[in-house]
Amino acid sequence: MPMPTPGSSKAELRSWARRTRSQQEPPVLWPILAALSEFEQAMHILLYAAMPGEIDVLPLAETPNKRFYLPRCAENRRIAIHAYPCSLVPGPFGIREPDASLPEAATEVIDLVLVPGLVFSPDG
Repeated sequence: MPMPTPGSSKAELRSWARRTRSQQEPPVLWPILAALSEFEQAMHILLYAAMPGEIDVLPLAETPNKRFYLPRCAENRRIAIHAYPCSLVPGPFGIREPDASLPEAATEVIDLVLVPGLVFSPDG
């Protein structure tokens, strides 16, 4: 499947990336992420619960001597964070997220945020 040309729209690029991704096994990237200096130096790390086809980074939460968190879509378009591991429920967009009844964590403690992405340019 040919890659879109530089003049392709964002929608065309996303469509190509989704088709390409659906034909491949998701890579296991968490060992690579765990070896990054940014990960090694961080103590409080915000992860995400992967959607189908996304890279699962939750195994990183087994790394000793670190604290992990997950985001939740809260009221008024606010993102709340909760300590992980915790119980997960489907959120408003179908993404697994911490149960709203769990205590929230302070966002100020987060040192590193891992965010899923469909496709990236060579410069990130």
